Amino acid sequence: MYYKDWHKVNNIIGIKIKKKLIPRKINKVNLIFDSKTGIGNRIFGLMNAINWFTPDEISMFWDNKGWVSAKFFELFESEFDFKINEFNNKEETKKWKNSKNEITIVSPSCVYKTLEGESLSLKYNKIPYSTIEKYKGIYKKLKPTSKIREKIIKDKNYISLQVRNAPDWAEYNRNEPIEDFIREIEKYSPDTFFYLSAMTKETSNILKEKFKDRIIELENKDYNSMFDAIADLFNLANSKEAIYSNGSTFCELAWWLSNYTQKVTIIGSNDNWKK
Repeated sequence: MYYKDWHKVNNIIGIKIKKKLIPRKINKVNLIFDSKTGIGNRIFGLMNAINWFTPDEISMFWDNKGWVSAKFFELFESEFDFKINEFNNKEETKKWKNSKNEITIVSPSCVYKTLEGESLSLKYNKIPYSTIEKYKGIYKKLKPTSKIREKIIKDKNYISLQVRNAPDWAEYNRNEPIEDFIREIEKYSPDTFFYLSAMTKETSNILKEKFKDRIIELENKDYNSMFDAIADLFNLANSKEAIYSNGSTFCELAWWLSNYTQKVTIIGSNDNWKK
């Protein structure tokens, strides 16, 4: 039996009863990420597992054939003081189990919570420092690989700008009008630069047409490349101020990687979202 989303599920006379998992020391933690789970939610799930269980070893089923099209160790270097094993074949998970010293979790939770149970997801600068204190040490140990470090911009002052608009979000009415981002950019002085992380070339073209060379983007960016996406992630993190799309855990991850000091402006709301 696996654990689903931090809850233990027991069957008693055919009735499923959920028991909330209590953070405790567990030597071996196994994480099974869904193929549709994006990079932000995967990293948040990993960080929660580290913080909750202080393991000696983590094994991950990291599907690199779906939304995330690259392996974990192709994208990140780990400086953690425990072992991380990556598996890209789900057959390996059949060996994983649950016992006193081992836990297997399907779709590990990406949501940070207070002790009172309040979700801190996408709260950015409103997250209590007491929560940040629990996580800041482990985020410092997550580094980009050398291939991605070559794409990181240095010695350039800019405002981070992420526009998450894309066909997958359009289906749920989550895309925000590009005019809302333009109005926010126009609040800044004409000599302000913006590092753009966009999901589509169309979005990039609109903003570059409007703001010319004030929009900075990866040179020859491949919008389907996970390597360029992670370079975007660390470039977004490398600023003191940011304009981010509402509801995107990708830019939420950038905020955590920025040492939690980024001043964030959010464009949009959940009002028009379809469930």
